[in-house]
Amino acid sequence: MSDDRMSNRRCAMFYLPGFFATVAIIFGTAANFFCETVKFTQVSGNGDASLYVSPWNFRTKGSFEVNGDVWVYNTCQYYSSLEDNYGFDFSVDAKTRTVWAFSIMTPILGGLLLLPACLGPCRTVSPSAWKCLGYLLIIAGAFQGLTLMVQSSSICNNNPIMQYFDVVAGDFADTFPDTCEWATGYALNITSVICWILAGVLAITLPSPEIFPAEPPQEQTVTYTQTADGKVAETNLTVVKGTAV
Repeated sequence: MSDDRMSNRRCAMFYLPGFFATVAIIFGTAANFFCETVKFTQVSGNGDASLYVSPWNFRTKGSFEVNGDVWVYNTCQYYSSLEDNYGFDFSVDAKTRTVWAFSIMTPILGGLLLLPACLGPCRTVSPSAWKCLGYLLIIAGAFQGLTLMVQSSSICNNNPIMQYFDVVAGDFADTFPDTCEWATGYALNITSVICWILAGVLAITLPSPEIFPAEPPQEQTVTYTQTADGKVAETNLTVVKGTAV
């Protein structure tokens, strides 16, 4: 394999932690703040409606009117809207509050780590600093992993919107199961945890980025003389080194 190809592969290798960290922060943030983390599907025989929820909000219907026609669309509403719009005071458990806290802390920590992870390959980084970044990325993965507790929290076992249904439409609430099941967001959350940890492991195990200075250009001056018998001989060779560019 040529030196150029090996150099390109080595350069691309340095960007792997930043790539996986970028995927992790996008997937993890979407999983916790878009209203399709887990779902409640109506018990068989009562219809096939599904109620999608996340740690922060739930999916509902919105509508608007255009030229007398009413258009209906899916939208996400925060649980706080139950209190703001209907005066309903819901309760959550300690696990839910933990999920709330780490769903905010993780993208903040991850965002701070994303900058050195992506820009680090553009400069020389000491091995100790690069490994430290790797350990911090793994910590971000642990933070993200704590948000997976949503499945055992009151978001899944006593969701605020289900509490509201129990009060205003008990018969309808009884058509839903007592606990939730995975939805797209939960799978994204697991993927995010894996990507955070993978980014950290790569930063720890791979060599740190190192930028080698360019070799200075050289100028060569050669003097040739022709002898009496017609032969050409090299009589003077001068090599002048320039400055690196």
